[in-house]
Amino acid sequence: MTILLCMASPSYAQLIAKDSTGVMAISLDEITIQAQSVIEKGDRKVILPTQNQLKMSSSGIDLLGKLQLPRITVDIMSGEITTSGNGEVQLLINGVQVTYTEISSLSPEDILRIEYHDTPGARYGNAAAVIDYITKNKKAGGSISGGAIHSLSSNRTSIDDIVSGRYNYGKSEISANTRYIQRKGDWTREYDERFIFPDKELHRLETGEPTLFNKKLLTSSLSYSLQEKGKYLFNAQFRYTLQDNPAGYEDRKSKLYTSDSEIPVSIYDHTKERNHLPSLDLYYQRNLKNDQRLIFNLVGTYIKSSNTRIHQEKQEGIANTELYSDIAGKKYSLIAEAIYEKKIRARNTDGRSQTSAILYRQPI
Repeated sequence: MTILLCMASPSYAQLIAKDSTGVMAISLDEITIQAQSVIEKGDRKVILPTQNQLKMSSSGIDLLGKLQLPRITVDIMSGEITTSGNGEVQLLINGVQVTYTEISSLSPEDILRIEYHDTPGARYGNAAAVIDYITKNKKAGGSISGGAIHSLSSNRTSIDDIVSGRYNYGKSEISANTRYIQRKGDWTREYDERFIFPDKELHRLETGEPTLFNKKLLTSSLSYSLQEKGKYLFNAQFRYTLQDNPAGYEDRKSKLYTSDSEIPVSIYDHTKERNHLPSLDLYYQRNLKNDQRLIFNLVGTYIKSSNTRIHQEKQEGIANTELYSDIAGKKYSLIAEAIYEKKIRARNTDGRSQTSAILYRQPI
């Protein structure tokens, strides 16, 4: 095991100043330098946030931004965590996969450490990075938290609200959270292009009218977990997501002027989309002797989607092009898998400890 940095020590500073009479030294009071600890464990980095970082953070997401992990980008406004190259980041709490909303509702004071897998193994699928929040094991009590961001103007609306709560009793924990996001406003399409041919040049100019876009997202979850540290963990979680887009960013109303015609083309394009995604996730992990672990995971999902699009092009009120599509779909899935993991500890040529794992993964 190699500790990259672990420092919280008193130090003294001296201010050196010059004036017209010479050099003057002024002693300052004792100062304390603090830095987060990063422990290398071969297959992951273990980050121990400082008390100041925990105190200054409002949520698990806010804390992640302050840690500034390599390759990790946290965009609070869009609600996304990505790696360089826009790779997928898998989020976990105590080894159980969770969503951005659940990390947003996590109180920093409940976080013991963060384990960062920058080169995750096959267990984590196609994830480019894995971030696992290890939390305190509370025996009793609960908390309720919430937050709201509203940005309103004459032609733009931005809303991001979140409410969460959790309650602990013995080895059990019940938690629930919900998040609502809306982006609404007007946009105008302007387009100017020229096509040069051997015998002529074609100029196309599109001038748009203010067009509404309106996108709404509701995510919620209800979770129950039963855990004994170092022995077993059971987690049952129901999630529901509603994506409601009455008007997309691609919608437009505009007039198209071309150099080969004196009559402009009126264009109307509108898309409406709505998706329902409920799911149930059952997870059980059993720790065995000699760094062995068994994991069973069952996920059932139902997706109901609808998409409607209208595209019209008219000249002098006469339709040249008119397209209409109405798509509806339903999808069911049930995915089960069993994982056996055995950790093997060895030492590199430089004496550092290296941990690897034998992984057996069997879809059911």
